Amino acid sequence: MTATASVHVNWTPMEEAAEAGHRELDLSHAHAPPVVGDVVGQRGTVVCLSRASLSDAVDLLVVHDRTAAGVVDDEGTLQGVLTENDMVLAYGGGLGAATAVRSWLRSGFARMPRAEVPELSVRPSTTLLEAAARMRSHADGETACHHLVVLDEEGRFHGVLSSLDLARAICALQTLRGARVSEVMKPRRDSLWCGPGETLADALRKMAAAHQNCALVGGEGEVVGLVTPRDALRAFGDHVPLETQLGSWLRGLRSDWRGRQIGADAQVAEAAGAMAAGSVHHLVAVSAEGEVVGVVSTLDLARAIAADEGMIVC
Repeated sequence: MTATASVHVNWTPMEEAAEAGHRELDLSHAHAPPVVGDVVGQRGTVVCLSRASLSDAVDLLVVHDRTAAGVVDDEGTLQGVLTENDMVLAYGGGLGAATAVRSWLRSGFARMPRAEVPELSVRPSTTLLEAAARMRSHADGETACHHLVVLDEEGRFHGVLSSLDLARAICALQTLRGARVSEVMKPRRDSLWCGPGETLADALRKMAAAHQNCALVGGEGEVVGLVTPRDALRAFGDHVPLETQLGSWLRGLRSDWRGRQIGADAQVAEAAGAMAAGSVHHLVAVSAEGEVVGVVSTLDLARAIAADEGMIVC
């Protein structure tokens, strides 16, 4: 079993959570090359008890602006990690909000139960380049995940590294200069789509079946929004009925739509900055004419980092 080290839990008061979540990384004194511990040590880690409900876990993630939480038993032993992607599956499957987190981890559908931790783990001394390569190797398939578990040299739980953390590191290190969003994004033709008349349940089922973390919503040439695991997390926490039509739901979030866009010709570093500032994993790429041409994710940035060693060496 994996024990838990002395983990810093960022119990930020609700009114301060957004500010803490958007705080920039300071890597001016990072190792050369920078390592996982340089990032995780600043961000802190949220931990929840395995006997907590999914609803409690969702509230914890939303309040502390996190995309994953370590799950421990009453003795502090790591039982797995709960992520936004888990909520896509649990919410889309109609699982009750009162379901215990430990029941989900044992369901056979969880992304990071205890048995998967060794395969998805890195050390604090692992370089960010190596972590990006590790994340890229798990980007596709049924267990696709944009998180890695950080274990110390004794195998104790130290934290969670997300692809959004890598985006923050790109900003802090001023890497990926010159690369364009259009070079790393998923083109519009390859993106998952849902119609405005389809429901939240339809979108979550499609995302789960296709092992995708994002679905564009639109029809007749117009894109009205997108659905991501973060949206599923918030919808679950707000008790939004699964039968709610996507078009109606997105109209209520319209004020957030412009903030989810980035120019296709923008530098990747600019996209990373927008993701870090908004704590979002996905941005819609638009042409100079305002047409949606693709979607770029933090996982795409991880792939870009892993593809070019010179991008994150300082």
